[in-house]
Amino acid sequence: GQDKIAASKAVAVTFASWPVSPGPVLGDAFEVLDTSKHGTNFYATVGENVVVGSGIFNYSALIIMPSQNGTVVRVDTNADGSMDLTNTLAQGQSWLVNTNGGIQAGARVLSSAPVQVHLLTARRNSAYQNRWFTLHPRERWSTGYYSPVAKTANNDPAAVFLFNAGASALTVNYQTATASGSTNVAAGGVTQFLMPTNSGARFFTTNGTAFAAVHAMDVPTASTSNNGDDYDWGCSLLPADALSPTILIGYGAGSSTLTANGSPVWAMAVSNATLLIDFDGNPATGPLIDGNGRRYNTSVAALAFRPVRIYDTSGDNSQTGMKVYTTNGVYIAAV
Repeated sequence: GQDKIAASKAVAVTFASWPVSPGPVLGDAFEVLDTSKHGTNFYATVGENVVVGSGIFNYSALIIMPSQNGTVVRVDTNADGSMDLTNTLAQGQSWLVNTNGGIQAGARVLSSAPVQVHLLTARRNSAYQNRWFTLHPRERWSTGYYSPVAKTANNDPAAVFLFNAGASALTVNYQTATASGSTNVAAGGVTQFLMPTNSGARFFTTNGTAFAAVHAMDVPTASTSNNGDDYDWGCSLLPADALSPTILIGYGAGSSTLTANGSPVWAMAVSNATLLIDFDGNPATGPLIDGNGRRYNTSVAALAFRPVRIYDTSGDNSQTGMKVYTTNGVYIAAV
């Protein structure tokens, strides 16, 4: 950590990590946001008090890093409204916050200058289980989010966790490929929404209240026989205003050694569309040509809210640099 990266044009930065033993089965990754998306007011969306299955969040910690020297950071670790820890950090200094009581959902980070915050969660005493999240500052929260990750196996459910920082209960509406409805999130509380099979979802409020949401994969339930070890990973949901008709994949290695490809791009169109896929992101290469003269490799018909999992089949076992886009302006949500 602590590397400072600058570029003359926009770049994507991903952090991935795993121990030598047991290896990448205990790995995870998160996106590193550019400094314009840092903030001064953060909440932990989930934490050790969110009990799911055998405790998929029962280790929860925050990593905080400022972009300016002399940044004063205060943390309310147990979400009781009282700041428990204070630290003054230098530019690029990393602070791991994990007290004996752990980080609770609703834990708050306040800083005197912009910082970036990541939430690391795991199940204690598990050999493999990690779910990491890039937190968005409250000033960048949205009233609407999209998730392109569906349940694909009954024994490995996917779930979205909705967090309400407000002082009163919040109604969050949802839309999937086959249904719509609403769910309530208590003041300062978290509500779990189990994703349907083969469907992504949109979550939104109609009263203008912003909220936060994260996605966890392989979430154990009363009907599953595993404890969430098999396909465990997590991500923050995509705000509606972050969607685009074009996505470009940063780090997308299919495995740690690139000898296999088990990490697809999950992509979902918000309305019916054809997704064009350019494996190397270079519009000058590829066997096919779109209506604008750009070359690409293949395409797939995507129904609204029906996620597709996309692999680079060129043989390099990596989705790094892949471009997925539409030519009719339909927005795509992807992780």
